This record gives sequence, structure tokens and C-alpha cells, in this order.
Amino acid sequence: MRKILIIDGDYEFTRMVISFLESLKFEVAGANNLQEARAEIERFSPDLVLLSRELIGESGSLVPDGLDLLKEMKTHHRWKKIPVIFLVSEASESDLEKLRRLKHKADDYARKPLEDNDLLRRIENLIGFDPEETNSTLRMEMAKISESKADSGSGKTGLQSVAEKELRELFSRMGEELIEPEQEIDFALNVDELSKEQLKNELEFIQTQVRDKAKQDQRLREKWKKSIEALREKMLRLEQDKEGMEEELDALRNEMERLRRKNQELLALLNRAQNFIQSIEQLKDRLNQETEALHDFLHDLERIRQK
Repeated sequence: MRKILIIDGDYEFTRMVISFLESLKFEVAGANNLQEARAEIERFSPDLVLLSRELIGESGSLVPDGLDLLKEMKTHHRWKKIPVIFLVSEASESDLEKLRRLKHKADDYARKPLEDNDLLRRIENLIGFDPEETNSTLRMEMAKISESKADSGSGKTGLQSVAEKELRELFSRMGEELIEPEQEIDFALNVDELSKEQLKNELEFIQTQVRDKAKQDQRLREKWKKSIEALREKMLRLEQDKEGMEEELDALRNEMERLRRKNQELLALLNRAQNFIQSIEQLKDRLNQETEALHDFLHDLERIRQK
């Protein structure tokens, strides 16, 4: 497991970065001032240091002690081999360029705050990928895909299905790459029985195997680096497709709401028409009754006239 030390006077930023890196299976430690930083470098032996210019000074306020610590690390006989990403708040590109021209330079410079993916990319550029950590990241990304699939229900487009299929195939290939048995380096068992020439040949053979193994590991790291970038691009496209579908769904909801209101208006109009027809029917009945009464009256008048 790769080890990252965060040296920063901002407690909240330190806490957030530690939480993020721990979620990616890094081993992480933190320090906020020079004294803690020196002690943690010795104790923790980090593979990489995230160093901020602003640290907590003796007065309890932020001071630019990070530059002094950077110089100290780059002149220390053991610490100088530790890669350092130097973090600066509210710095312009010209400020970063001045820092890059210092005699004792960091391995990378960045402005705070950083995007999570930017920070991860900078770390991996300096200390490479860990297959086990990358496998864990892939599994989390695939879990997100499954959750997104469950949330979207059956309304999945063909494009979304193709993207998921590609991601699963990529994950499967990378998983097979990960579980392939590592080649073991053969060592002589009975060194005392070997001659000087045999020992030399054995040493050369071991050195060749070590170099081959290092090249193989480097190729694997490069393959994983390219694969994870492809995975991120596919995830981004899938997210864009999801946003497009959400916009279409919102438009469909609006249209359905408009049709619902129109339907309600039509129903109200139909009810009014039915009431009007019912009133006409009632008026017709009254007219029929009055007509019959008038006929009876005329009939009575005619009888009286005849008498």
C-alpha cells in the first residue's frame, strides 16, 4: 500500500484529502507544523509528500514554513528521494513559475484547492499505479454503474447499454491482468558450492530477471494508467448521456403536465356541456307540459263557446 504524508496548516483541507486518499486505499498521515512534519517523515517513511506553503507557526497562525521544509527535504541525505507536490493557495501561474526556478525545487506544483482527479493524477504520475488499489477503484466505479442502472430502472437507452458493456469488458480484461501469477525470480540454494564464475553468472542471471521484472511492472503500470484513463472517459460519456436523458425526461414531464392540464380543461368543458344539455332537456319537458296545458285550455274554451 502506497503511503502519502500531507503537511498543511489547513486542518479542514488536510482532513478532506486524507478522507479522499484513504477511500482509494492509500495509507495516509498528516502534519500541520514543522515539528510534526519532521517527526512524521521519520516515522511514516512516506512514498510521497503533499506539502503546503502555509503551515501552523509557533504563534498558532499560518506562516510560509513550507518553503523552508522543502529546502530541508531536498538537502537531506534520505528525504531528498521522496517526491514532493508543493501546494500553494491563491497563486498565479507566474508565482508557480517563480517557485519552479528555485534552487531546491519540488517534483510538482499545484494550486489549492485541487480537484480529486487532478490530485490523483499528479500522485500517480510521480509514484505510479498500484494494481490492487486500481482494482479497488474499478470495483467502486462498477458499483456506481450498477447503482445508476438500478436508479434509472428500465428506461435505459441503447447508447447507455453499449457504454456499460464496454466498461464491463474493460474491467474483465484488467481483472484477468491483475490475477495473473507473478513470475518468481530464481535464486541459487547452495551458494557455498558455487565457484566464483558460477556466482558471477548466477548474479548476472538474477540481475537480468530483476530488470525484466521491473520492465514488466512498468508496462503493467502504463497499461493500467491508459486503461483507467479510458475508464474515466467512458464514465464521463455515460454521465453526459445520463444528463441528456434527464433533460429529455424533464421535457417529457413538462409535456405530460401540459397535457394533463389540457385534459382537465376538456373535462371541465364536457361537464359544462352536459349540464347545458340537461338544462335544455328540462326546459323541453316544461315546454311540453305548458303546451299540453294550453291545448287543454283551448279545448275548454271551444266547449264553452259551443254551449
